[in-house]
Parts: sequence; structure tokens; C-alpha cells
Amino acid sequence: SMPNPDRPGSVNKGMVLRIATIAVLLALAIRYGDFAKLTPHLNARLLVCMLLAQPVLLAAIAMMALRFAMLARTPAVPFYLSFKAMLLSVGLNALLPGRLSELLKVSYLRDHAGVSTTSGMAALFIERLSDVVILGMLALASLSLLLLDTAWVTLALMLAAMALLLTLPRLERPLVALAKRLPGPALRDIVERFFLQLAARVRDPLFYRSFLYGVAAWLLSWASVAVVVHLAGSIPIGLLGGLTVFIATTLGQAVPALPGGFGTYEAAAVIALKGFGYDFDQALALALALHASQILGTLGIALVIASTERIGLANLLREAIRFARRPQR
Repeated sequence: SMPNPDRPGSVNKGMVLRIATIAVLLALAIRYGDFAKLTPHLNARLLVCMLLAQPVLLAAIAMMALRFAMLARTPAVPFYLSFKAMLLSVGLNALLPGRLSELLKVSYLRDHAGVSTTSGMAALFIERLSDVVILGMLALASLSLLLLDTAWVTLALMLAAMALLLTLPRLERPLVALAKRLPGPALRDIVERFFLQLAARVRDPLFYRSFLYGVAAWLLSWASVAVVVHLAGSIPIGLLGGLTVFIATTLGQAVPALPGGFGTYEAAAVIALKGFGYDFDQALALALALHASQILGTLGIALVIASTERIGLANLLREAIRFARRPQR
């Protein structure tokens, strides 16, 4: 929920609840946590592995930026602008609730590259759709290799997912027809333009090129996790084990709880690591270090960008509020 701008001092109850939850968790951790057991596992080797993961993580974000630049506009948005937009989104996800940071890509490129809101939202939708497909493919690869010990099932499932992508352009007419039935001319116009932008992007051959950038981004993200888990952990689990931990933490981070997936990320990592023979204290120390390696660097860069440049989110939210208050008849 959003605070009412007409009521000074109004409070976002969702944000208060999240802050209260964090405070309770911290209090319980301080009261009942046995940090002495974690200390031996937090060492220089772990710090070095966290630092080694940073270039790999930045390379993954660069691939995401190239993808979003192509999806948002033709010709593509300048890379440096898309890269900063992606750093803002990834970094501030640790602070903003409800994946609100995703909108920063749209708002930043609207203000700095002239990308329309509907084009940005269409690019965001395609990006999320392709991410779901890629994550599903990686999860199926992990499960089939772990449970079935065969690559044939994995290959068949990946081909099926790619075939699904090829059918997307056929959905343009039914989606536009659905938009025309919506109540209110303003809403119909926005949704129809969104679907047209979506269809245009999916028909463009660049969409499939952008999909390859997405695959590269996810593979590099997997590598950034595997670097920490495999090299810093006391039990080498290899790339396949790193893939299992990566998928578990990605799903844990996606749970709509605290910003940045705090708590659910660590819980998912601990469960996955215990499956490879780690005891709880080792798994928790590694999970905390892994999460820190994924967010601290990008958070610092994002805060620098946000403090020195317009990010456009306030303007985007004001535009959304004005639209919501506009008569729809």
C-alpha cells in the first residue's frame, strides 16, 4: 500500500510491519544466537572468495543491461545508461519492499534515455517472462541431473521451453482484443499500447538475441554463487552443487517477505547446504557470506548513483497516482 499524499504524516503500514519484523528478528538473534560458533567459519578465505565473486556478478549485471537495452527500445538504449539502471534495480532491491526496485529500470531510462513508460514496462514484462523460462530450465537441469542422472530429459525440457517462446507472437491479436474490452478509455489506451509494444518486441529477432544475453546473465549469476560456495566451503560441491544452492537461494529470495529476501535467502541456502553434508553453523556462516557477496557491492554502487543522479521513481509514482485518480468514464 502507498501513503496518501493528501494526508501529511501518513504512514505506510506495510513498511512499518517490515521494519518491526526486522527488529524482532535482530532481537531474537542477539538474545538466542550463538555467534561464537559462527566465528571460526568467518575467515580471510571466505572474504577473498566474496571479493572474487564481484567481477563475475558485475559481468552478469552487464548481460542483463544489454538485454534490457535491446528490449526497451530500437535502436538499443546506450549501454552505460542501461547498466546504471540495472545497478540501481539490483542494488536497491536490498532496501525497497515488494520488488519495487524493478520500476527503477523503467523510471531511470525514461528520465535519462527518453524511453516511454509503456515501452519500459513491456521490456520489464518480457524480461521477467524470459527469466522464469531460464530459471525453470536451470531448475529442471539440476533436478534431472541429480535425480535421473541423464542429460536427455534436460535437453527435451529445454527444447520445450524454447518452443513455448516461439508461440508468443501469436498472442498479439487476442491480447489487444482483450485490452479493447477494458473499462475506461485511459486504461484501454495504456493496456493496448503495452500489448502492442510487447508484441513488437517479441516479433523482433533481437528478442531471441536478448534471450541469449539473459541465459549468459543467469549462468554468470550461478558462477558468482559457485565461486563462494565451492572455494570457501569446507565441503567442495562443484558446479552442480553450486547450481542447487543458486536455485534454492533464488527461489528463497523471491518469497515476498523482507526486502532483499533477508531470512528466506539464508534459510534456503542452509537447507541446500545441509543436503551436501554441512552442519548448521557452517551452512549459516556460508549463507550469510554468500548473501553479503550478492548485495553489498551493488548496494554501494546503487546508493552512489541514487545520491548523485535523478532516478525518476518519484515522478513515475506520481504519474501512476494521477492516472488512478483520473475519471475512467
